[in-house]
Formats: sequence, structure tokens, C-alpha cells
Amino acid sequence: MHSPSAAVLMVFLTLVISAAGSRCWLIVATLLHQYLSSGRPGTGFRHGQLVILRNSSTSTGTIGDLLWLAWRWRSRVARPFRKSLLLVLSAAVNFVLFTVAAILATHVTTSATNDVLLRPKNCGFHAVSGNDSNPVGANYTSSRIESLRQVTAARDRGRSCYNLALESENITKVSNNVPCGDMPIASIPYKRNHSAGCPVDDSMCLLKGPAAGIAFETDLIDSSRALGMSAKAPDVVHFRRLTTCAPLNISNYQTSYVPDWVNNTLISVNIGKSVTQETRCSGIDMECTYVYDTHAHEQLYYAKSKFNQWDPIAPLLRDDADLSLFILAANSITYSQPVDDPLFSAHLPLEHGGYIADFNLTSMICSDQYRYCNPENNLCAPYGGLQSFYDITAGYLNMSTRQALTVARFASSGLGYAMVQSTAGLGFMALKAQELVYQANLMSPSLPINQWQIEAEAMFQTALARTQLDSADFARKETVGEYSTIWLPKADNGSMNSIWTAMCNNQKTGSTNGYQNFSILGIAIILIVGTTIILLSYVIDTLIFACYRLIPPLRKYQHKRWQYIADGQLQLQRLAMEGAGYCGWDGLKEDVPTTKGWERKLCVATEHAPGGLGYAKAIIFDQENLRGEGRGGGYTPIMSEEPKHDFDV
Repeated sequence: MHSPSAAVLMVFLTLVISAAGSRCWLIVATLLHQYLSSGRPGTGFRHGQLVILRNSSTSTGTIGDLLWLAWRWRSRVARPFRKSLLLVLSAAVNFVLFTVAAILATHVTTSATNDVLLRPKNCGFHAVSGNDSNPVGANYTSSRIESLRQVTAARDRGRSCYNLALESENITKVSNNVPCGDMPIASIPYKRNHSAGCPVDDSMCLLKGPAAGIAFETDLIDSSRALGMSAKAPDVVHFRRLTTCAPLNISNYQTSYVPDWVNNTLISVNIGKSVTQETRCSGIDMECTYVYDTHAHEQLYYAKSKFNQWDPIAPLLRDDADLSLFILAANSITYSQPVDDPLFSAHLPLEHGGYIADFNLTSMICSDQYRYCNPENNLCAPYGGLQSFYDITAGYLNMSTRQALTVARFASSGLGYAMVQSTAGLGFMALKAQELVYQANLMSPSLPINQWQIEAEAMFQTALARTQLDSADFARKETVGEYSTIWLPKADNGSMNSIWTAMCNNQKTGSTNGYQNFSILGIAIILIVGTTIILLSYVIDTLIFACYRLIPPLRKYQHKRWQYIADGQLQLQRLAMEGAGYCGWDGLKEDVPTTKGWERKLCVATEHAPGGLGYAKAIIFDQENLRGEGRGGGYTPIMSEEPKHDFDV
């Protein structure tokens, strides 16, 4: 709900609670009045209490009136404050309870989660439309624009909402003013393992032993609570992500050559065939991963994935993980001091000061693994690549159809979660180290010895942030370019189609854009209980009097009804005016007395004239007559031509 509307709703709920509190005290006061109406003659102090209870409107006002009454009677009746204690405490409890209720009502918003349901626009997955009229370049551009938008948003969120604990103090943390509260959780928690070892064959890692690699493993991620895929408990999926990165030793996989078509020396890296490099590799008689021009003096950042037309060599191949390869060249960067980090190693001095990189090319590899769990039966599959979800959901975890489609949704866009996609389209701008480079002369201060770990963690955080963003974007996709389309899976099974539609309508996100979330249960309780109290307060006396009339054991208490009517402020006014000599009243046994006839003015009667002061005093409480009739003690107004005794009781 929009904040202005939410404010109106909160004011309305507060008014309902306030009204319910006042009317609840009216109910309590009515019950107390009936309880204290004994039918026996009492002191003026007791009748004063009854009048206050009969005509009270608020608990706080009643407390003041009762205490003032006790104070005025302190020298004329024994222990007046003690005799008022029950009534004062009743009013105080009513006031405190509804004051607390009004305070707790604010938690109708704050006690609920800060999540809101997205209003689906173009729900589904992003794709580039293809037909004979679409030029290849247009398709390519549309796809790359969307990819760049996604990775840029994920990088900005990763750097704003995640804590980079490995980062050195000399690295300036960039703030992108990204609202971290726009997701069900600001960041996905994870743990670091600095002794993860090499993620591929040990011979390929530059460092040896446990310190060869660093691993990042998330906590158990709830598809509903963490990613906003709102679903009932039996349809929720849990999963973990494990990413391990390590610098590679590619010195034995490099070849320098000078092709006929160029005068520059090129370096070919051959750690698996790359389809996208076939043109550049065509000048040499070998399959290669990348070709680098040593005379280009370019800032190079090259990344590949085995799902991106890269076929790794045997020592790098893993069937239980998705692999991402990063190749870096920093031959144009000059460092003010030597750099001992294995990925950015620079110890070659320049004549005029500074140091340049030790190697033309360096490389890092990362493995991504995912583990799905079914919280309904506590079964978890072993770690594997994203595409292994087909085997996992096929009976192994005994998942429901909704759970299986949740995993399918995750895996369908899961290529965007791979480490390689944390840098897609950004090139060297994806590196944290690049933030220190002065572009005018490509100068940089020295880097810490663990800079490669900093880069790996930053990429991992970008991947987690993209996981979050893609979950929300599923329900709010926007087309990019003329050839961009949004598609939602269709199946012959109608129930599966309805599940996909339900996913579109049940995507949660954090509220940061002027929305407030309300607890429907809380609102319902306030409205139902409040309305019930308010309605009951208007009929409580009628219900009590009906019980006196219809239930035989309670008929002896009908005097309480007449006492209740007589203590009403309008009846008290009538009695006072009749006592002053004003006649012409009707409705002597009703809550509201009226005059006889249409707009008839009250007459002024003499003491002995019919309807005069003596006549007014004849409307009395004749206890003896009631007892003589066998109806028990009590007060009731009766008509008599002559007064039996003074009206004072």
C-alpha cells in the first residue's frame, strides 16, 4: 500500500481502537452499575457512584469523577477511597489495555515483514527474438545491452550491500547509493575458506597446498525468504552455492609467434578450444583459448565459461561443477611499488621509476557448484553444476511440481549466476584493482598480496547480487531494444502453466519506494474485535433487561433496570426540573423523557396544584410496595396521586 494511503489506514485503525476503548468502558460501567444496584436504601455516596457509572463516557473521565466524589465525601462516609478502589481500578485497567492496544497496532506494519508483492509487468525470461528479418548485429546488440544492464546492476549492488572483508584499507570502497532494502534480505550470507585448495588438477594451480585456492560457500538459501519466490512451506526449495577460485599456472600453455598478416608478436594460450577465438587462432596450426597482441599495450580482461563455447583441457575439466576462466594482462599498468600478488605480480623496474607486470598474461579459474535441498523431507542432493538439476528433481529429492519448477526457474537463468557472468561486458572495469588506476598515465599504487582473493570475492558477491536481482526481475522484466522479448514457459500440462503464472503473481521484494506492508490478520483482528465491542455497547442494556424479563430466576432483579433508567442524566434532569416545579413530562419510564404533546412547553406548577411540586414528588421509589408484591427489594418509579414520602432515599 502506498505510504499516504497507509497513513490514512493507520489513523483509521487508531480511531477504531479509541472508539472501542470508550465503548468497552461503557459496557464495563453498565455491568458495574447493575452489580452495585442492590435494591436497598444506600448513602448519597453510593448513589453518586451509580450516577457516575451510569453517565460515564470515558474511563479516564470516570476515574477523575470517582476520585473527586471520594474526596468530597471523605468526612461524611467511612473509607470513601477504599470503596471506590474497585471502580477506579476497573477504569484504569480498561484505559491501559486499550492504550497498549493502540501502541501495538503500529506493529500491523512493523511486525509484518518489509516485503511487498511485485505487480507483474513482463513476467518471464529474457530472450532475443529471431527471424529472417532480424539482422545478426541487432540481435547481438540487444542481447549484450541486456547482459550489461544486469551485470552492472549486480556489481553496484554487490559493492553497496555486501561487506568485502578481504579488502585492503588502501582500496577505496565505492558507494553507488544502491538501496539494499529493496530485496527480502539485503545480502545472501556466506562463509570464506582460505584453505580450499586447487579447484582443478593440482598441476594447473600457481599456488600449492591448501592455500592454492579460496572458497565461498553460502548459508542455506530459502527460495521464499531469501529470493522472494513466495510459496507455501511444502513448495519451498533450499539450496547452497560453493565457489572455489585459484590462480592458474599457464606458462607452459603459451606460445609466441609472429603471423604473416601482422608484424606484432602474438601470444596464444591453449588450455582448451574457444569457439569465439577461431578467427584469431586461424593463423596458427593449433586450437587455442585466446590470442594476445603484445604490442597492443591494451588493458586486457578476458573471461570464459565452459557453457560459453569453451572446451577445457583434461586437467581443467570437471563434471561436477561449472568452470569460469579469467585471463588478465596488465602490461600497460605501471605500479609505484612492487606487487607480490600472484595474479598482478609486478617486479620489473622501469628506467624512470615504477614497476610493470612480470608476465604478459595471468589467469584465474573458478568452479561453481550448487546443492539443492527439499526441506519437506530434509533430503539434499550432492554438489553439482546448474544443469544437473534435471537429475536432482527426477525423484531423488521427491520434490513437488512447484518445487521442481522453482529449481527449473533458477537453473534457466542460472548461467547469469556463474562467476564469468559477474564480469560480462565490463572487461577490465570489473576489477577492483582498476579503481586505483589513474587513467591519464595508467599509474597505480601497489596492490596487497591477496588482491586475487579480493577480486574473486567481489565477483562472487556480484554473482550473489545477480541471483537476488534476477529473482525479482522475473516478475518485472523490461524489453531491451527492438528485438528483445520476454517469454514464459508453456506446457501441455495446465497445472504447470498455472504454477508459472502463480510465480509471476507471488514474487516478493523489499519495500523502498513509498510502500508499506500490512498484516492482514492484524487488521482483521482490530476491525472485528473493535466493531464487536462498539456494536455490543449499544445493546448491552437491552440484552441485560431482556434477561431480567425472560429468565425466571432473574426477574427479581428488575429493580436494577428501573435504577439504571432513573440514574440517566436526562431522567435526573427531569426529576430536578419537576422538583423545581416544571410539569408536563412524559416517558417517565424511558431513557429519554419528553413533554406531553407536540412541541409543548413545560408548565410551571404550584405546590398543591395537580402536577405541581407535590405531584412531582409522587414519582418515587416505593420499596415497600415492591416487596409487598413479592418481587423482592428494589427501586421502581410508580404513579401515585399523593406522595408516600420524600423523594430522598
